[in-house]
Amino acid sequence: MTDSAWKSSAPIHATGSGSTGRPTRDARRSEYGVFLNGELDTAAATARLGTKMHGSTVSDYLTQKRIRYSPNNDLTAELRLHLTKHLDVLMKGGRTFRDPSLFESSTSAQLFSYDKYNPLKPEKSRSWEIGLEGKLDNVLFRNEKMGFKTSYFANTVENYISTSELPLQPGAPSWIGNFSFTNYDRVELNGWEAKVFYENSRVFMDASAILYEQPKICSKRNAEPLGAPDCNSVGYEWSLVSARIPPRRSFNIAVGVRLLEGAMTLGGRLKYHSEKKNPVDWFQGTGARAVVAIPSEKIIDLFATYKINQHMNVDFNIDNLMSRYAFDPGSVIGPPP
Repeated sequence: MTDSAWKSSAPIHATGSGSTGRPTRDARRSEYGVFLNGELDTAAATARLGTKMHGSTVSDYLTQKRIRYSPNNDLTAELRLHLTKHLDVLMKGGRTFRDPSLFESSTSAQLFSYDKYNPLKPEKSRSWEIGLEGKLDNVLFRNEKMGFKTSYFANTVENYISTSELPLQPGAPSWIGNFSFTNYDRVELNGWEAKVFYENSRVFMDASAILYEQPKICSKRNAEPLGAPDCNSVGYEWSLVSARIPPRRSFNIAVGVRLLEGAMTLGGRLKYHSEKKNPVDWFQGTGARAVVAIPSEKIIDLFATYKINQHMNVDFNIDNLMSRYAFDPGSVIGPPP
């Protein structure tokens, strides 16, 4: 699509008293990339390797500026060692990059915008995981499957992109806050994960649990004026990092039964997460009250499926059976009661 063709469908700001006559955002982002994946499978092990070279360009029509992000190379690898027919050792690792999104890299009169005096760097992620995975079939009954996975994982994102209050731009009046996107030094999130499942022709069960270690959110620029350590576990004012940090503990379990020769399925699901805290007064001054503490919660769902024929199913769900007033772990503003 040419620039002229794209501009014909550019956003138009509402007109009227007090209107600037300009759209709040008017930009285009293009991304390119090439990738190559390979796999080697033997009786003793399975190895996978992937690479992707990618970059992006953002054209901001409000500022008449163009931002180019040079190509970066992602690398991912996975190795499975087959200890027995039913048990594998799993190892994964990767180094990946994420360029700023269109929203993060475009200028706007909205609350959070791109600041040309604080240009954004791509995020750089390093991750690895090691664990055990096992599967068994037909141990007690025919058409039976069971398995488990347990692993330890570690994720570090350098130059993590989120919102913040930055220094005023040159010439800006002192009463205007500069709420923009910025790079945080790094975010670390490590933990343990476990999964088990069982199913046969009559019943099934699927359960998973995650236990995170204390997260680390690091920003020397934010911490220095406060005389605080460079890293903490909840984030900083005017940052959405804490909304992306999951609760320390969570688990899900689903159980069910199949009836009428498999035509009907009845089941239930229990979801739990531990409490979570956001920075005190992290969005002080906004029009709505930000969520500071999210309590631990247990939610029960029920579900049913009836297979009329091979082309048609009827599904029935009751979500949040006990009608709990619950916050999503990523909530920023509380939902209405």
